[in-house]
Amino acid sequence: MREGEAPDLLGVITVDTWYGNSAGPVYHAEQCALRAVENGAWVARAAATGISLFADPQGHLLKPIALDQAGYQVLAIGRGQGSFYREHGEWLAILLVFLLAALWGRSLLSSF
Repeated sequence: MREGEAPDLLGVITVDTWYGNSAGPVYHAEQCALRAVENGAWVARAAATGISLFADPQGHLLKPIALDQAGYQVLAIGRGQGSFYREHGEWLAILLVFLLAALWGRSLLSSF
């Protein structure tokens, strides 16, 4: 992978034992969809006692292995496609923060 290229696959190795049979492991598993879309890459999640799965670059969760079940899955993946966020980063968020600060400052000055 050359600098600036999107990765094809991100790996997540985790232990969700701490959360037991609560919403924690489900929440963590669903975060893989966000990471996949954010980076435009596939995500493979392997969880001890948690939920193992794959997420495609569009955020679809594939081939999950349920909480507290042993097993493995195999999936042929395609290339990572990159994403707007990966290419441009935080500049849009920074621009919005400055815009909101300017509007807030303007409203403060107009109240005097």
